[in-house]
Amino acid sequence: MKLTTLYQKASTGTLQEWTISTTKNIILTEWGQVGGAIQKTHDVIKTGKSIGRSNETTPDQQAQLEAQSRWEKKKKKGYVDDKEKAMAGEVDSIIKGGIFPM
Repeated sequence: MKLTTLYQKASTGTLQEWTISTTKNIILTEWGQVGGAIQKTHDVIKTGKSIGRSNETTPDQQAQLEAQSRWEKKKKKGYVDDKEKAMAGEVDSIIKGGIFPM
């Protein structure tokens, strides 16, 4: 499963990209400047969560859930899924309202 690539304008004015995908129980993350060198890292999910319970997950399912969580966290940090919006400095509606009270 590959999630949509996210972009953010860096303080230097360059465009940063960030991509996350899963293959079975492996989470692959790629990031760097658009058109530049891309760094990669992978995490192997060896076990699922809540084994023996009704909400247990397999390592494959857990990898997908963790990748989705990381993707949503990047969106909340100001990354967007459109290069033009990123270059314009726009942010997603998730964070436009500011910080919500606890």
